[in-house]
Amino acid sequence: MGLNESVLGLVEQLKERCPTQTLECGATVIDCGVTWKGSVQAGLLFAKVTMGGLAEVQLSTRHEEDLTYPVVEVRTDHPTTATIASQMAGWQVVAGKFFGMGSGPARALALKPKDVYEVIDRQREDDDVAVLCLEASSLPSDDVAGTVAEECGIKPRDVHMLVARTDSITSSVQLASRTLEMGTFRMLDVLKFDVRKVVSAFGVSPLAPVYKGLAAMGATNDSLIYGGDNLYFIDGFSQELTDKVVSTGSKSYGKRFEQLFKEAGKDFYKMDHDIFAPAKVTVNDLAAGKVYSAGRLNLEVLREVFSQS
Repeated sequence: MGLNESVLGLVEQLKERCPTQTLECGATVIDCGVTWKGSVQAGLLFAKVTMGGLAEVQLSTRHEEDLTYPVVEVRTDHPTTATIASQMAGWQVVAGKFFGMGSGPARALALKPKDVYEVIDRQREDDDVAVLCLEASSLPSDDVAGTVAEECGIKPRDVHMLVARTDSITSSVQLASRTLEMGTFRMLDVLKFDVRKVVSAFGVSPLAPVYKGLAAMGATNDSLIYGGDNLYFIDGFSQELTDKVVSTGSKSYGKRFEQLFKEAGKDFYKMDHDIFAPAKVTVNDLAAGKVYSAGRLNLEVLREVFSQS
């Protein structure tokens, strides 16, 4: 059973909780937080689907000095597959006026982006269904389903699309669950590290309040950059590499994400990419039997995230 087929049970649970429609072409669209604000449970299920059903995701609380805040906890024994092969938002889905950032198991059918799968030596999935998670401001139509189906090599009727806006409860939860992905992708993309050596991982990130528009995007990213706290079990690493995984090394560190985004002309690709990293990382090097740590939680920024009006 491939990643797409393995999450169909989670998809059914979402269909019971969220508005669902069948398009004329037969594709299924699950509104996890577009025409409504979503829910915590929808967010947890959405997050599990993005990780191919290979991770446990739950809510908890954290206490740091005078600050108590909700967090999303994620743990997986399949970190490379769950984060890089599935959860990574590596597919820009464009059809007509629709635009959405795609993640989840369908990426492993379409091989989006192909070079990532080549680096982790993972072949195309052979599922007969595709489950795509979309962060978008509108619901997809038949032309979107057709594009996804073509890229995945399946029929439109076998496409399942889960959709949520950034400023929804669902997205706030599922975006917080990406703290492990943020770290493993940085190891892969910046350090050129063989992330297949990452054996197991546990991450915690603040659950950002739901704000409007750019403020929502800013708060969710700030929560990861200044509050993401990850533990990785890796078969061979170093303190030097650990120091390069965290956000504290960025020249933009300390600034709120929304400000940085505006300074870059609202273009992600013009931003300082070193800021896209978790706040704190601990690595248990299984090969050397050592522990390395780097970064810190930035409570000053987190206080702002949880108190802005």
